[in-house]
Formats: sequence, C-alpha cells, structure tokens
Amino acid sequence: MYIGVSARYTDKRVDKALRKLGYNDCEVFYSPLIVSLTYILMLLAATAGIFSPMLFSFGHYFVISAVLICYCCLYYLVSAYSNNSFALTAADLVIINPNFPFSKQTVIPLNTITDIRIGSHTPAWRKALLFLTGNYADIQTSKGLTRYYCIGLEADAYDENLIEKTIEDFEMALRKRGINIQSSIEY
Repeated sequence: MYIGVSARYTDKRVDKALRKLGYNDCEVFYSPLIVSLTYILMLLAATAGIFSPMLFSFGHYFVISAVLICYCCLYYLVSAYSNNSFALTAADLVIINPNFPFSKQTVIPLNTITDIRIGSHTPAWRKALLFLTGNYADIQTSKGLTRYYCIGLEADAYDENLIEKTIEDFEMALRKRGINIQSSIEY
C-alpha cells in the first residue's frame, strides 16, 4: 500500500446492477476486484526485479510464463468469487457479485435478518496464493446461514484504504438499522 495515499476505488458494475434492480437511493459498500488485483500486481512488481534475472537466465521462459499465467488465472477466479459488494436500503440488504463467471445479485429484506457476523479469516490455502485478507459477512436469516466473502471491503487503515467505505463502516450502518452484529475482524 502506498503510504499517505488514499485511492477511492468503486465498481460501476455494482451501480449498474443496483439501477437494474430498481435501487437508486442506497448506501453502497464496494468490494471491488481491483483491490485484490492491485495488491498482487504490487507484490509481483516488487519481486520481479529480484527473481526475474535469476529465473530467466536459466532459459525457462515458457515454464515460468506458464506457471505465472496459471497463477494469475487461479488468483482471478478466487478473487472474483470472493468479492461481494453490499448495498443497504431502508428495507433491504442487496449483495452483488458482478465478477464473471460468478455474477449474482441477492436481495435480503432487513426484517428477515436475525444476526450478522462480520469477520476475517484467511485459510492456509489462500495465504499460499498470497491473499492478504479474508473478510466475510455471515448472514443468518430464517432460511439459514450464508457466508458472503468481501475481500476487497477493507478494514479501516487510517485513510490509507483503496476504497472509501470500510468493513467497519458497513458494520456501523447495519447497527444503525437495528441489526444484531457480531464482529471478529483480524487486523
């Protein structure tokens, strides 16, 4: 992350999906895919200068390129699945994943939500893929419990976030609407 620099990434695909669903006046908590991709690109750029001369000097261009392409595809698929954005209206919680091939919109009426647990957990297999966070929201309704990952919805970093509204802002907005929240965010 850049020290002292604050980006404000949004996702126009989420806004478009909300308009399509008929929601014009809502509070949106973006979890854009660009956040995950920014972190991995920064990491790859930082390590490229260290490892590329050593690896490419052995002439393994195709092997290294194939491994890197496979890694990037796998990273994209996990990131695309794990980036759900949230929108709060007066009556509904709208969960949107605009990322191909996992595009999906879910509308949950606020009066059916009994409990929400907001937390972060990064399993070992995600750490092996260099994911830095594993933020999620477990939403309990009368139909059951569903986990929605939102790895691009960052924890508050004192104005050094890549998004405007953080996972703590999402938590506070839910509390204001009278929803029972449990939080276990790892920093």
